Amino acid sequence: MPLAAPVNSTVRRHLGEAVDRSDVKSFMLAEYAMLRELRQHIVSVGEHRVNVFLATVSGSAVALALINQLSSLGRTRHVIIATILAGLLLLGLITFDRLVKRSVVMTVYTRGLNRVRRYFVDSYPEISQYIILPVHDDTPSFKAERFLQPDTGLAALVAVLNSTIAVADCVVLVKVVLEMRTLWALVTGAVVFLTFLLVQHRYRRARRTAAETKASILFPSAERVAGIS
Repeated sequence: MPLAAPVNSTVRRHLGEAVDRSDVKSFMLAEYAMLRELRQHIVSVGEHRVNVFLATVSGSAVALALINQLSSLGRTRHVIIATILAGLLLLGLITFDRLVKRSVVMTVYTRGLNRVRRYFVDSYPEISQYIILPVHDDTPSFKAERFLQPDTGLAALVAVLNSTIAVADCVVLVKVVLEMRTLWALVTGAVVFLTFLLVQHRYRRARRTAAETKASILFPSAERVAGIS
C-alpha cells in the first residue's frame, strides 16, 4: 500500500492561513451582529425612557389641573403644585442625562460597525463597490449638532420639556409665593426657559466633545485626513 505523500511546508502554511482567515471572518461577523444588537437595545431603552417620562408628565398635568381646582387648600395647593413640578423637572433632567449618554454609546457602536465593514472591504476589495454605508471609524461625529435640529433626536425634545416645566415651576413660585406681578413672572419665566435650554445644550456638547477627544480613530475618512494635513 503506497504511503501518502508528505505535506509540503508551503501547502501546510497556506492551509493554516486559510483556517485562521476563516476563524477571523467568523469572529468579525459575530462582532458585527453583537454590535448591531447592542445598538438596537440602546435605541429601545432610550425610547422607553422617553415614553415613561411623557406618560408621567401627562399624568401629572391632569393631577395638577385637579389640584388647582381645590380652592379649599388655599396657598397650600400652590406649594403642592410647585413640589410636583420640581419632581417632574428632576425626572426630566435624569432622562436627559441618560439620553446624552445613549447618544454617545450609539456613536461608539456605529463606529464599531464601520470598522467591521472596513475589515471586509480591506480583505475583499472587490466588494467595496457594493458597500453603501461608511467604512471609516470617525463617522458619525461626536461633535454636537445644532441643538434644536431634527437630528438631535429625543434629547432635544426632553430638553424643551424640561425648560417648560422649569418655567411653570418658576412662575408658580414667583407669582404666587413671592406675590410678584404677572408681567415680571412671565419675564422671569422666559429667562429661566432660555437658561435651562442653554445649560442642557452645553452639557450635551461637553459630553460629546469629551467622547470625541477620547476616541481612537484607526481608519479616518478622506475629509479628516485632508483636514489634518
